[in-house]
Amino acid sequence: MNYSYVKFGSAIWTVVIAISSLCSIDVRAQGRETPARGGSYCATRFMFCAGCDTFTTISVQTGKVCTINFYQASGTGAILGQKVVVRPRSGIYGTANETAGAYKPNDGFAGNDSFQVDIDYEMSGQRFVTHLKANVNVRP
Repeated sequence: MNYSYVKFGSAIWTVVIAISSLCSIDVRAQGRETPARGGSYCATRFMFCAGCDTFTTISVQTGKVCTINFYQASGTGAILGQKVVVRPRSGIYGTANETAGAYKPNDGFAGNDSFQVDIDYEMSGQRFVTHLKANVNVRP
């Protein structure tokens, strides 16, 4: 058996795994203002990326809720959970489960707000976290 081929093959797989861990996963923040039926998208798309900051912009009307559902492309892994690490100052972000959450501005508030959620996910058998930073525009 030629061990140089085995070493070369191992090196190629190491590079493939390293590159795949750097790839972003396309995620749509399927945000909808309440009521859920007939609402419009309230959050922009963002990408999952291993250990990095990613951004979304939420636009919601005063007195409404922006519900956000996180999706990964089919068969690429699973979303394991989310944790609010920076709470909004002029509203509340709550998690319904590991793949859904909602932002609601405080009563009477209009203006800018922000928060950060760390999203844990699995891809190709490895666990990663993306730091989602949300900028919120609350319309009157």
